[in-house]
Amino acid sequence: LNTAKTSVGKFGKSVINASNKLAKMGLASAAAGFALLSRRAIQLGSELSDVTANTGFATEEFQVFRGALIDAGGASKSMEKAIVIMQKAVVQGSEGLTTYVRAFERIGLNVDDLRKMRPEEQFQTIGKAIAGATDQQGALTAAIEIFGQKNAGRLIEVFKRLDKEGYGKMAEDIKNTYGIMDAETQVALDKAADTIERFKNKATIAVGELIAGEADGAALKKLGFRIMEAGANLGVSMIKGIMDSVAFARNGFGAFSDFFYDKLGSTIGLIGTLLKITLAESINPMLEKLNKIPKINIDLIDTDKLNDDLKRDLDKGSKAFSEYFDARQAKQEEFELGYNPAKFWKEAAQAEESKLKTSRKVAKEARDAAKASLDALNGGGGSGGPTDINEEFLSDFSVYPNPNNGVFSLEIETKNNADILVSVSNVIGQEVYNRQLSNVSQFKDEIDISTSQTGIYVLRLYDDKQGVIATEKLIVR
Repeated sequence: LNTAKTSVGKFGKSVINASNKLAKMGLASAAAGFALLSRRAIQLGSELSDVTANTGFATEEFQVFRGALIDAGGASKSMEKAIVIMQKAVVQGSEGLTTYVRAFERIGLNVDDLRKMRPEEQFQTIGKAIAGATDQQGALTAAIEIFGQKNAGRLIEVFKRLDKEGYGKMAEDIKNTYGIMDAETQVALDKAADTIERFKNKATIAVGELIAGEADGAALKKLGFRIMEAGANLGVSMIKGIMDSVAFARNGFGAFSDFFYDKLGSTIGLIGTLLKITLAESINPMLEKLNKIPKINIDLIDTDKLNDDLKRDLDKGSKAFSEYFDARQAKQEEFELGYNPAKFWKEAAQAEESKLKTSRKVAKEARDAAKASLDALNGGGGSGGPTDINEEFLSDFSVYPNPNNGVFSLEIETKNNADILVSVSNVIGQEVYNRQLSNVSQFKDEIDISTSQTGIYVLRLYDDKQGVIATEKLIVR
């Protein structure tokens, strides 16, 4: 029984190892799931940042009331719309628009007092006034005028909950149900979203260059073939993992069969050998006495051989299950697919890469020849200059000298301190210089792109919220 326990334990470990191999194949799915969650988190952070920027409503309070609105059966997007409509009502009511003045009066509020409050305070004050109004029909009318007809019904349920539970308990319940993203996390995720957006713009340009097509789209084809090669290698690895797991299971069951068969056979053999030894020990004395009679010579039964057989059967019966399993594993041949599907895609990618190098060499020669022709026609001259400046954002923007040899000075003066991205690209959109400037008021420094080819370039200044705020055509000789 102890031997059987040990054997079964070892077999269990083998099965666990096989299961682990299969489990590893789930890592790709887990990674994909994590990437999707990361993307959604970044989107949420960006959305909350936009809400704060558009309405001034505090991030955490917005999430609490949005969660309560969802609980009441409303749509999450309705929350921001309701806040915008409310702010319009407060502003126009303070300016004397009768419709809104009366709406606030119906629920006992003074619009001028509301105007002095923060947006989240306005929302709570109006909500509690609507929930606690003695004239609920008048309160419904006021809610429709202040928040809009589509939003009023569900928001009244939110306001009643707020009036009954208080903001603190409602916020705690919403946090436990949906979670609340704090302001620091929201700002960090919003920055991540902006970074991703800039990357997407650059990636779009890069893919556009690929599609626009050097050597009939050789760069794009090469990228596609490399992806197919990686996919083929992944597929082969997964197939091998499955086949190894199948072999583990098959060898485990085969070893159990061998173990059981030998145990049964050795047991039967032991019984037979023991009977033979017992019989021999009874008959041999009789044969010895008979052999004393003249002319009688009968061979005795060889008990030594029988004892050797007995020892062999005992040894065979004591063989552990793990030994049977190891013996089968040793004979197991490694699974081979017979061909490598990745080889085809690798060779195809290499062919496109060769074509691409040839195409780029020819294109460079053509550009050099065209440049030489243009220089000959215009005497190598030309001048650059600013093409667009956002004067509401910049007080000063200058680049000199221009034309230049790839080294020039850049001066910037902003009207409000801001983070600015400096980017220099060639005429087909390939970026040759990139620098992030933080909290800029005044800036002056030397830019060096002298390692780039001579030709026309475009310098752009970006602001995270405004986009492109200045451009300058550069001529590098």
